[in-house]
Amino acid sequence: MDSRKETCKLAIKTINREAADKTKGFRLQKMRAIRLMLEEIEPASRSIFYTAIENVEDVSHAIIGDEGVDQYYEEDKNYDKNKNFTLFTDATINTLVSFFDIYTGNWRQSESILLGFYTTASIGKESKKLVIDGKETAAPTKPVLEVLSEGGDLSDEVFSYVKEALVQEYKSQYYGKDTDGNISVLEAIEKSKLVEFLKKITWSFGAEDEVALKEVILDLIKKSPLYTIRHANKEEIIFSLLMETLDERQNKNDLVQKVIFSPDVELLFKRAESELEAGVLDPVWVHLEEAESEVTDKRNIREKIESVCPSYSSKKTKMLARMACRSKPEQAAGNKSFLSLKYRIYEACSERLINGNQGLLTENGVDSILDNLKTLSANHIDELKKDYHYTVSNKAAISGVVMDLFDGCFIALDEVDNDE
Repeated sequence: MDSRKETCKLAIKTINREAADKTKGFRLQKMRAIRLMLEEIEPASRSIFYTAIENVEDVSHAIIGDEGVDQYYEEDKNYDKNKNFTLFTDATINTLVSFFDIYTGNWRQSESILLGFYTTASIGKESKKLVIDGKETAAPTKPVLEVLSEGGDLSDEVFSYVKEALVQEYKSQYYGKDTDGNISVLEAIEKSKLVEFLKKITWSFGAEDEVALKEVILDLIKKSPLYTIRHANKEEIIFSLLMETLDERQNKNDLVQKVIFSPDVELLFKRAESELEAGVLDPVWVHLEEAESEVTDKRNIREKIESVCPSYSSKKTKMLARMACRSKPEQAAGNKSFLSLKYRIYEACSERLINGNQGLLTENGVDSILDNLKTLSANHIDELKKDYHYTVSNKAAISGVVMDLFDGCFIALDEVDNDE
């Protein structure tokens, strides 16, 4: 039959596999996706790519060039290196059925489709006997996955064994479903066609685990044509930006929003230029969200000032509110360094306000306390700058953060010890 006519047939309905376990090996998936993207970036290349995790398979990676689109789909299995996979291991046989559906779908016999199986586990020997043509048949002498990994032709013995194993698993997965999928194609498949399908798969057993793979990625970042002198010692930052972006995209509902395009990677490298080196980044930014979750005072800055000084100038209150509002877009546009700055200012202000006071204050008293908090915060940041570097640390920005802490429920004047 003409393969072009066969490809144009109405697509057969297959199982929706999105409900599969998406937790085990999730970090490995992201790292594999990053490696594929970094390996694809070439100087002056006219090709672009788009990559996603947990889309069609664990990783999907497409390259668009002058000659068309190449599609690569990969399954990643993170297991102990002492674990041995056989043809009948769930991770292996499930992947083969899924790959067969991809291959036999709209892309059947397409040269642009490649498949990959990546695992930290090793290969084991099959022992299961199968009934083939009514006769109980022992497993091939050589481990089947070893034969498949070699990518050569199959003996009649291995062909019959693999085909029967696939047919049995395929029927099991589709049992009770409202579709038979591509079982009729699989049952009728000839040896040459099955070999053609299996040769589409690149098998990687005993592959790098997360620790080793990260070292490979950091080396690829250094060797990338996007890497410049401005990225020196920022490999970890670039790696983190790529990981975070995959996390963010994964949570999108729209398929197009899930993918990372080659220009996105270029922008992340560009963004890393202005990020701080990992060695001087103040790490306390991670505590800001925790501190925010602990606050219970929902009053804004006006309400907090009026609670201790009802006669306080409304013009001054509006000015302080504007300072707080000015700080918000600065924080939104900032990086982790700005979050650390905010937390450090929160530390300084909290220490000053820790003893608490319920009495009323004069307008001058309020002004004095606010000025004192700004000065304390600026001095606190100046001291920290001996060890850390902050992208923004001027006094105007610090004053804005102090006001935002009041407006954002973190601190209040009626907590102050007014013994001056």
